[in-house]
Amino acid sequence: MPSTASPAQARQPRQRRPVTQSRRLPGPRAFALGIASASITLAVMWLGYRFLALQPSNERTWEYGMTTLPHITVEGSLVHVQFERDFRWNADGPVSSDYLDRTFDVERLQRVWFVQEPFTIAPFENFGGVAHTYLVFDFDDQPPVAVSVEARRERGERYDAARGALNDFELIYIWGTEQDVTGRRAILDKKQLYMYPLVGSTHSAQRLFVELARASRQRPEM
Repeated sequence: MPSTASPAQARQPRQRRPVTQSRRLPGPRAFALGIASASITLAVMWLGYRFLALQPSNERTWEYGMTTLPHITVEGSLVHVQFERDFRWNADGPVSSDYLDRTFDVERLQRVWFVQEPFTIAPFENFGGVAHTYLVFDFDDQPPVAVSVEARRERGERYDAARGALNDFELIYIWGTEQDVTGRRAILDKKQLYMYPLVGSTHSAQRLFVELARASRQRPEM
């Protein structure tokens, strides 16, 4: 015989199933952890590219004036420089492209100039706090020599500030005459340069010159 519900049971409301809650948005802590994780991943990927995939080399097709590296030896107070660059420039471009062999005695070093070349490339063209700098050394027995550490660009390659900040260029230590290093910037590039005499002891200036000579190795570096 089929069972029948009592009137009291019939009046009881049916139980409703709970409505599924909507997904909650991640809180500030979870959001920060996600940003940190993504940043670490990008940093690891860049380090892998920088130290594994991107290897410095001397065997590339270099931009004009960046093919030949100086060869420098230090013997006591004497610094021998082979392939000092001595290019000459006019408003249309290079006039000559010669190299010199010179020997400098640091005991004859008189003065060091700090040269500042404000950036004129985006995004720093209107920001006076960023500049390329190089040094000019005056000797009492021969003409000055300039030393400039620059990005060693391949032919047709333009300098990019973001890539430069990430050390994405090979480096070149340019040892050149002042007519070359300063002349190109003033005559060809029409840059405004600022020269400041360094204040310090003679011994400090001599040590600076020798350390730059030792740092100017032919092994490729970035």
